Amino acid sequence: MDLKEQRRQYYLANKDKWKGQNEKRKQAKKEWYEKNKERLLQERKQYRIDNKQRIKDYAQLPKSIKTRMIRRWKEWGVKGDLEKIYEKYINTANCEVCNIELTMDKKITNTRKCLDHNHITNEFRNIVCQSCNCKIKMDYKNNTSGHKYIYYVKSKDHYVCKSKTIKARYFKKIEDAIDYKNSFD
Repeated sequence: MDLKEQRRQYYLANKDKWKGQNEKRKQAKKEWYEKNKERLLQERKQYRIDNKQRIKDYAQLPKSIKTRMIRRWKEWGVKGDLEKIYEKYINTANCEVCNIELTMDKKITNTRKCLDHNHITNEFRNIVCQSCNCKIKMDYKNNTSGHKYIYYVKSKDHYVCKSKTIKARYFKKIEDAIDYKNSFD
């Protein structure tokens, strides 16, 4: 039996003892925080006041920008290797649809760089300009079917039935999409 296996066996034998100790520590930390909450909040507030420029400078560092952007993509549910997607995002200079030069504006402009992803499967598609991103979204969101939660996708020539409670499915005929939606009602 190697050392790693011995440690595993020891851990399994004493797991209940440690679990109780961890619960006690968590409870003690919680109680301490509640007792010192006002003081801690005041200290944090004072730190932000005293270090306003330092915090602002840190937010402009490439590492900080990367962290915020990847966190935002995770919140959106984007799937894929986010590190590789970020590298592609940073290194892409032109829109992958219309080939216009991209900008990194804070305000929304037609040439602003955007990450395009499928809102149904959350798969990453391209790095595009704001203008192309809106056109692609409208391709999916333009509800010309006349039915709630059923969208016609022009470029793919199919219907998508999707909502927060209905898992996305694709259909060639609108009747099939309606039947699928009605099965959830």
